[in-house]
Amino acid sequence: MAHCYFFAAVDDVRKILDFIFEHTDVRVFDRSSERGKEVREYGSTADILAVNRLCEGAQTEYTGDRFNLWSPSVVDQPTFRRINFNPGVFEGPQFRYTMEGGGLIVLSVGLAANGVVTRSELGGGSEQWARAWGKENGADWEGVRKLERKLQYHVRTRMAVAKVGARPILPGANRLALQGFTFKEGPGYSWNYDLTTMTVKNPGDEIP
Repeated sequence: MAHCYFFAAVDDVRKILDFIFEHTDVRVFDRSSERGKEVREYGSTADILAVNRLCEGAQTEYTGDRFNLWSPSVVDQPTFRRINFNPGVFEGPQFRYTMEGGGLIVLSVGLAANGVVTRSELGGGSEQWARAWGKENGADWEGVRKLERKLQYHVRTRMAVAKVGARPILPGANRLALQGFTFKEGPGYSWNYDLTTMTVKNPGDEIP
């Protein structure tokens, strides 16, 4: 499945999640759990904020949040795999869980802090990959692709107010660009986007 790469600020990601919770049957999970716990599921954007995720100033290093998006109408129950650590590596719980399976869509949140915005990503693994690894999870692949197109269309077409290269820029990230933030593909990249080449949509196209 095709991936949508874009630039977003924290508030933009909150609005993406609001759309997911309000207009789809998608259930939102962390990609993996904390040590000694099961993978956390969120029932709303407010639930995510309540555990200090996606809060202004929370992202102070080159780390972002990653969420698994699961639609029960197009994918059977995903797999929650336990990972056991080698004894003595960590104090306390010696295991965690990860959520896996074909047909899951991943929302990876880039950095939007410390003068830098890195790309975010929305997309999932391919049908071919899932079959090759035996992780189809009973996915209705046409349904998965339809859902993915719906989510990506909302980000790329309805929310974006500008573009640099092939990357859509969402409203909050656009405000950061005007404040002088640097846009990069990811951590460790020395190359920056030239924001003087940014193209802006007509006024009124953006979502407030």
